[in-house]
Amino acid sequence: MASTVTPATLTVTLTEAITLNGAAANTSNTLSIASVGEISRRIYTVATGDYTTLGTMSARSPRGGEWTRSDVKYLRITNLDNSNYVALRLVNAGGAKMAVRLQAGQTFQLSPGYYLSSSTAAAPASWSEIDSIEASADTATVDIEVYVASA
Repeated sequence: MASTVTPATLTVTLTEAITLNGAAANTSNTLSIASVGEISRRIYTVATGDYTTLGTMSARSPRGGEWTRSDVKYLRITNLDNSNYVALRLVNAGGAKMAVRLQAGQTFQLSPGYYLSSSTAAAPASWSEIDSIEASADTATVDIEVYVASA
């Protein structure tokens, strides 16, 4: 059976709006991502303690919990909790890990070409693509939303 899904352009808009002392200091930036044909949106409940794998990048057609590395165009993780943070950990094939503390209500975004270095030198010696994304809650379980746009 041939697919009837026609790829489209995903529009991501980031807007900051505030008025201080009667003057607006607003800005808006838009990112357009062409040829998106697949969307994955999932809410995870993340426990405290060990890291839980949210997803892995794969060179093959995806299975549960996998994304095809060459097809991923945009990835967003939002902490849906109203008081607790969640730790996100990005891991590359070389074993390098980068942790991000995502406070309640905050969002973390990735786009293609995001790499981690396993070097501790002032200038990174080599870069590797992200292989997996993991999460661990701080003091209580938190819900997070993972949104992935792929070709």
